[in-house]
Amino acid sequence: MASTKSPPIFSLPNEIVLNVFSYLAANKVAADYTPSKLRFPLPITRVCRAWHDLAISSPSLWTTVLIQGDTDVSVAALFVKRADPCTFSLHVHSQDLHRGKVDKILSILASGSSRLRAFKVTSFIDAEIDLYTGILSGLSCSALESVDFRSQTGATSGVEVFSCITQSSSLRSVTLKGQLYGHRLSASWHNLTFMNLRKMQPTHAYFVELFTSAPRLEILYLPSLMVNPDEGADMNRSSIQAPSLRVLSVGLPRDHAEQNCSCPLSFLRMPHLKSLCISGKEIPNIGFHFFRSGAEDSLITLRLHNIAIDSEDAAFYQKFHNVRRMELVSVTGDVSTLFQSPIPADRASESRPTTLPFPRLSSIAYFPISPYPIQWLEDVACRRVSDDQRLLVELQKSSYDDYFHGQPSQFNMTLHDQAPGPDFPLDEDDPFDWDSENDWGSEDSFGDEVDSEIYWYDSGDEEWYEEGEDEFGDDDGLEDIMGPLS
Repeated sequence: MASTKSPPIFSLPNEIVLNVFSYLAANKVAADYTPSKLRFPLPITRVCRAWHDLAISSPSLWTTVLIQGDTDVSVAALFVKRADPCTFSLHVHSQDLHRGKVDKILSILASGSSRLRAFKVTSFIDAEIDLYTGILSGLSCSALESVDFRSQTGATSGVEVFSCITQSSSLRSVTLKGQLYGHRLSASWHNLTFMNLRKMQPTHAYFVELFTSAPRLEILYLPSLMVNPDEGADMNRSSIQAPSLRVLSVGLPRDHAEQNCSCPLSFLRMPHLKSLCISGKEIPNIGFHFFRSGAEDSLITLRLHNIAIDSEDAAFYQKFHNVRRMELVSVTGDVSTLFQSPIPADRASESRPTTLPFPRLSSIAYFPISPYPIQWLEDVACRRVSDDQRLLVELQKSSYDDYFHGQPSQFNMTLHDQAPGPDFPLDEDDPFDWDSENDWGSEDSFGDEVDSEIYWYDSGDEEWYEEGEDEFGDDDGLEDIMGPLS
């Protein structure tokens, strides 16, 4: 007699099954249907009484909360309460929160500061960020690992922000759109691995202190790195040791255009750097800013965005001889010079140099700002094939259609409908940097994080509960789903 066994899913603990269904609740296709528009874990509590009780008794289900203009803040507070004793993350996305809601959010921070794991504020109003960071600066945020403050101008006072982020020794990630220069850094940043600082005007001493205070800093984003007007152009200063740095992304505004720029970037020594992204339109002699990097052997990925290529800079980029992937986005000038090696003097009569630039290159992503001849890619690809290297080329489909009638055999081609946006210095998660994302009513403006956030829409509540008595026999649907409100 054949044995009858239940499907394996029935042997899973309920907590794991709930976690599986959490991915279904975030499905954008299902989001058009009630009750899926109310994000996880709320739909789960409507499955049956057993799952209702299980969801309420599972703190880990309630640990991520988003508060925006139409959010019922009292329900958000209940989410935080349900998460106890787990740590939680809070994202305040403000268009025009009135002071009553702000006060309630401040109350949530005050009561849950010891469990606050991640705090993100995106606001049009600079003073609003100061309110949140001001109260946090006086609290113990021992579990705080990530802070992310974004305002329209980045004109936060800096003092409150600085006091806030120096309270936690567990801090790992800092994103600020404001000024931190002029303050002493915290010696407790020994766990910090990520920083994104906009409108930064560092001095040489500041960079020295930064990498001393954050010895594990691996990723540093410096969009709009500004020159400090009080910093002299003293080229005899010592190198700044940054051995932990693996990823550096820098945007150079026009104040870096002077021949001997006084910014301390040129003093950074990063012998273990793996990825470098540079943006600096109309900035001559880009190589000057990195001539002490020490990353010639370690660099694997080089991304150039909004850069004008000339022969002098091409010679600098070619020093990174271990680069395997190159991304060229909105670059101008003669891009082909990147792949042209100078002919040695003793072989000047030869038509082709013997040294192949970027000998380990295996991938090129090329997205010009406007239609631009790309036949040079054929030559680059042919040379790689002759050296038993198969070059992967990523192009915008329109560029391919314009210049090739059929795919060249030497190309391993990937085509895109449009050029993917660069990670930096245009920050895809910052609506103030992308005109197309300035519509704050769009969920997509939050980037990939939107699917993991918890929303509570007032309109959704009314639609779901106005039908009267719910399936559990009560006429208070909200209390049945969330448990007692008190």
